[in-house]
Amino acid sequence: MISKIYISHCEQDEPLAQELGRSLWAVELESFSSLYRKARILSLGERIRFGIRQSDCFILIFTQKGARSPEVNQEIGLAVGTEQLIIPLVEVGVELPILDTPPPTHCLFS
Repeated sequence: MISKIYISHCEQDEPLAQELGRSLWAVELESFSSLYRKARILSLGERIRFGIRQSDCFILIFTQKGARSPEVNQEIGLAVGTEQLIIPLVEVGVELPILDTPPPTHCLFS
């Protein structure tokens, strides 16, 4: 059962991630993000590793800006390396990176 979700996004897509986090919270799902400000005692790298490893699922908000973000691409690599279920939400016109195992599905948005 999925109860904790890591939301991967670039800094410019923070409003989308916050909206997704609120929607997940409304259906009693907990979400993590590297930009989660309440965990300031941890470094950014520690927050990312903790969030991904403690999550049951990895949701990728992949936009034009996110595709160019080294941080987002590193988070994808960690999620693949820890064999997380990856659910990509891909902006129309953006090419999804090659993953070791193809995701079951993805959603396009504009």
